Amino acid sequence: MNPAEYMELLQLIGDSIGFHAMNAVAILFAYITAIYVVGPKLSRLQLSLVTILYSFFYFLPSATSLQNIERSIRVSASFYERFPDEALIYLGAPVSGELFVINPAMFAYFLAWVASLVFMRDRTHERHLSE
Repeated sequence: MNPAEYMELLQLIGDSIGFHAMNAVAILFAYITAIYVVGPKLSRLQLSLVTILYSFFYFLPSATSLQNIERSIRVSASFYERFPDEALIYLGAPVSGELFVINPAMFAYFLAWVASLVFMRDRTHERHLSE
């Protein structure tokens, strides 16, 4: 691969990260809106089913986005290895450290998921206490 191909690959990976991150955000806000609007009207079974489906569909774009972040780090490292001068011009200082660390994006996805489940519990708790 030449430097232009590395840059194109990094751009494609960056686009994919953005696409999957926006899907995760859309799924998160769709769930929060649904729970806010109809959550108190749902039975426990319906609420459990919606939450399980939400958790599954939230996981897919979140995991793909995190996988692409790791992929971009590896491609960047390979770019620095093969073309150090060009990589320094296009990307700046090289990435250092371990590839597998709990990055801020992973923490943000997990925190958003937990917060949405807490919101669901608080939003529907009063209705289910009266049953």
